[in-house]
Amino acid sequence: MSFFNNLQYKTKKSVVFLIWFFKNPIEHIKKLPRWSLRNILLVHFIFSVVSGTLAGIISLKVWNILFGILAFPFISMTLTLVLSTFIYYYFQVFEKRTVDYVQLLSLVVFANFPFFIFQIASNYIPFISFIGLLFTGMLLIVGLTESFKMTKRRSVRLVATLWFLIFLVWLTNKLSVARMDTF
Repeated sequence: MSFFNNLQYKTKKSVVFLIWFFKNPIEHIKKLPRWSLRNILLVHFIFSVVSGTLAGIISLKVWNILFGILAFPFISMTLTLVLSTFIYYYFQVFEKRTVDYVQLLSLVVFANFPFFIFQIASNYIPFISFIGLLFTGMLLIVGLTESFKMTKRRSVRLVATLWFLIFLVWLTNKLSVARMDTF
């Protein structure tokens, strides 16, 4: 099989899985394919660019469009890598075992898809991002429990703690912006 035929086959297989995933994310988060690091990061980058750009277009502000194209993918990628690394070391310290980092990153990337979808409307409904984060958290819990054999109780606690910390950061940011607006 030539390089291009192989690339075409892998691309088609990846697209088919993504379609299946969006049809039934809870079932497919349990058995993610073993993609290369490059493919996982590429899929994440494409979805974050599309999400950020659509959010910018919907807001009808040029600055938001540019942010969605240029900054949002890199911020999202950084946060995804930090979250994956945090969970990786959580496994080592608290679960006393090492997991496959690329597979864990794959779980975090796929679990983020609901957030990307809800993020599109965040300029009009700021709190909607947290609904996306709730769905992301639910997928993380299922993935951690099914794919990484973490007890459900521990995975719920971990994800709930992370979600609460994200909420506190968001709330603090909103309060500081509101305070700055009054000056």
